[in-house]
Amino acid sequence: MKMPGRRKWLLLGIGMLVLLAWAGSYRDTDEISLPLAKAASAVKPKTQVRRSLDVTALDLTARQVETDAGETANLFAGKSWYVAPPPPPAAKPLPAPPPTAPPLPFTYLGRYQDAATPIIYLVRGERVLLVRAGDVIEGTYRVDGIAGSRLGLTYLPLNIGQTLDIGNAE
Repeated sequence: MKMPGRRKWLLLGIGMLVLLAWAGSYRDTDEISLPLAKAASAVKPKTQVRRSLDVTALDLTARQVETDAGETANLFAGKSWYVAPPPPPAAKPLPAPPPTAPPLPFTYLGRYQDAATPIIYLVRGERVLLVRAGDVIEGTYRVDGIAGSRLGLTYLPLNIGQTLDIGNAE
């Protein structure tokens, strides 16, 4: 019975030695690889060594993150993948509406039939105007004549015709 106990301790001791030997060899390979790397770099020309060092230096600087001492990075900040749509194209301005004549400032008061041409009484404000076909009123309206129950007027600045209802022709 003592024999299995000794075997157990013997196997445990051998396992420990193998583990220590393996751990020691792992550390030794790092120390050995350093002189091998120096020997390999001695074989390369200096220009190749400098280029490889420059690339390494660039990679290291690219990975550095500059942070302000007063700021702390928010590790849980929300991120959105939303990309705003481009603004709509500028709309072409609508053309200006054609000019129109102002509403007629006259009201019909009555008419008088002279020999061959009728005379129309118009009121503008407090003024009473007597007009006939062909007359120009205050330089802005021309009386064209009576057509049925309407008096034709022309707004002279824009040469636009307008009509004024005068009722039945008697």
